[in-house]
Amino acid sequence: MAVEREMVIRPLAEQERLSTAAIQDAIARLGLSRSVLYDLVRRYRRRPQTSSLLPWKRGRGLSVHVLAQEREELLQACIREFYLTPSGLPSPPSDGRSGGVLRKGNFPRPTTAPYNGALRGSIWAWP
Repeated sequence: MAVEREMVIRPLAEQERLSTAAIQDAIARLGLSRSVLYDLVRRYRRRPQTSSLLPWKRGRGLSVHVLAQEREELLQACIREFYLTPSGLPSPPSDGRSGGVLRKGNFPRPTTAPYNGALRGSIWAWP
């Protein structure tokens, strides 16, 4: 991906001013929006290396769920009962005892407690 981008962006980065035709051609060749193309040209001018053209976004998006639906529902129920304050705002755990919280109440006992990072992310992504 970055090598393909470099073949198109390097000539643009070497130009002092970008022509409309060159921009339109690069947009068509790379399938990017104009703002993303300008951002890539700016990044490449600052640091003319292929790696500067790699996508910056790391990690999963907020809508990506890594837990099975059943586990996700259990987690949501746990958040509602144990982590939401009376004002409705989240109050995440400060310690690593999420497994103990899951085993309180009438929740079915999971074979393993969810990873604290997944729990924390679900709490802060609460609608």
